[in-house]
Amino acid sequence: MLVVADDAPAEQRRSRLAYQVLWGTGAAADVLVWTVTESESRLGVVASLPATIMREGRLLHAARGVSGGRDQGVEDIAFHAQQAVEKALKTFLTWHGPAFRKTHNLVELGEASSELDPSLEALLRCAAPLTEYAWKFRYPGLPEEPTAEEAEGALGTASQVYEAVLERLPEEVRL
Repeated sequence: MLVVADDAPAEQRRSRLAYQVLWGTGAAADVLVWTVTESESRLGVVASLPATIMREGRLLHAARGVSGGRDQGVEDIAFHAQQAVEKALKTFLTWHGPAFRKTHNLVELGEASSELDPSLEALLRCAAPLTEYAWKFRYPGLPEEPTAEEAEGALGTASQVYEAVLERLPEEVRL
């Protein structure tokens, strides 16, 4: 889902541009473009896409409060931190055009991104260990869980990667 300003030009309120950008990436995606008003009008509907995005997005922001020994939900925070890095890198690669295979592996995505922009390498090496959070804590009953400190660290790394990728994208595609 792509949310654009209410007064965005008509061409930006259609998914056509997004599909043109996706062409040749091998990424299969359904693109929904809504204005801010359209998106906000559906926030009260629990099963709506905007409400789900806001609810899931809050899991990332909730990590700011995991300190103090409260480990509740840290598995979800670690998972979503990995997902944030993965999606940021896939956005970066999609924008720049090289094809990449379907993967959750941050080493693979990080190496491909670093080839395009070597200044990202040190940060992406730090993010690579988050790869295991894509699967490791998703199944209940496993003996190991991340600590609150690990979840906070993962979220901090995810935030750094997101900001670094955002800085490297053209102003017109940033939200």
